[in-house]
Amino acid sequence: MRGGESGGLSKKRICNRIIKFLVNFWIVCILFAVIGVVVGTDQRVPGSWKEFFGNMFFISTSYNGAWWYVDTYLILVLLSPVLYKITKKVNSIGMFLFVSGFYLIKYVLNHSGYGLSSENQISDWMIMQYNNLTGSVITCYIFGMLCAKMQLFTKVKESSFIQKGKNPVVLLVMLTISIITYCLQKALIMPFYGLAVFVLFNLWEKGKIAEKIWLFLGKHSTNIWLTHMFFYLYIFIGAIQRLQYPVLMFGGMIAVCVAVSVVILKLHEIICDRKGKNRSFAWN
Repeated sequence: MRGGESGGLSKKRICNRIIKFLVNFWIVCILFAVIGVVVGTDQRVPGSWKEFFGNMFFISTSYNGAWWYVDTYLILVLLSPVLYKITKKVNSIGMFLFVSGFYLIKYVLNHSGYGLSSENQISDWMIMQYNNLTGSVITCYIFGMLCAKMQLFTKVKESSFIQKGKNPVVLLVMLTISIITYCLQKALIMPFYGLAVFVLFNLWEKGKIAEKIWLFLGKHSTNIWLTHMFFYLYIFIGAIQRLQYPVLMFGGMIAVCVAVSVVILKLHEIICDRKGKNRSFAWN
């Protein structure tokens, strides 16, 4: 491994990843602040200059509640080389058990009244990041690293169980655990549910058309995350709900977010990729 690299990510690549994400995020923030001024249906967007800059620099999420994860994501990117080194050196099963045990203990303590609390805004932010980075977020992140380290997808795909059943088995298991998780309604099991769905989704043989659809949505997934709440809870309040039926509402939400994402990616390309070499929002 070359000097300055860790976990396949050089310092330069980490910086590029963060800069590309920040540019994309700021485009979204400014774009919807302008839309908020033009539409004028929601006083929260753009709000005051203080609120605008607070959202631009992750101090506030008053524009969009889904942005709570932005600063946590950036911290995870910075920590990824360290986490990779630890995950690579420690026994995989031992690491899985330790992370799972730590998560479960912390969950129980937090929900038993022993969690940290503060009335100071800065302390609140620090406590939130501590909870995120020692809770389900870091748990899922390390689970993903363990999957890569253990080559889990390859091993499971080569197993006789999957070879015999293939898609019916994978889809049945995914549906079953989804129903169980929905019925239990417990946040406690979400990291383990997420891991199971992540593995099963990658084992699912989707076919060429379905694969292309998922890859297309993957290209726009960051902007779907950053924009979707604007179309039912902020600015365009209740717009998606007019479709009435859940399937239509979900489809309409994806369609609108993707359409907006095309504009965002074009602006991103103009700012960051003037030579047109990288037309998608790739994490290089």
